[in-house]
Amino acid sequence: MRRIVEMAIDIENQVVEGIKKSRCFAIQLDESTDVSNHAILLCFVRYSEDEDIREELLCCLDLPGRTTGSAIFNALDEYFQVQGLDWSKCVGVCTDGAVSMTRRRSGVVAKIKEVVHPEVLSTHCMIHREHLAAKKLSTELKTVMNDTVKIINEICS
Repeated sequence: MRRIVEMAIDIENQVVEGIKKSRCFAIQLDESTDVSNHAILLCFVRYSEDEDIREELLCCLDLPGRTTGSAIFNALDEYFQVQGLDWSKCVGVCTDGAVSMTRRRSGVVAKIKEVVHPEVLSTHCMIHREHLAAKKLSTELKTVMNDTVKIINEICS
């Protein structure tokens, strides 16, 4: 178990160092719950390294019982401070469109713009958009999609 923890710390340090060396970075945030129904925040990061664009899981943070925009921002800001990450290099924030993320004055994106970086661009995650659209598919199209997924899974297995 100790080795796994040491490897995880080493990988996290490599990602953080890569972000620090990069000219800019963007984050993607998703608030969820773990198996014990405890709120967590997943933060993925995209940054440039040499000639490549890297996309990595930056952190998984525990959140307090109430997951307000302020609480989420505070957890993320504390992590950034501990790791020595510069908010001014953050050029983009992608979220799932949840109210706690996007509320005009008190959402995470609003807090990032207000407190640390007013020029940051905000986007709604494309996968979450597609999921919302798929919920409204007609029954016939939904059946076709389910059959297609089954066929592809059978071919790939």
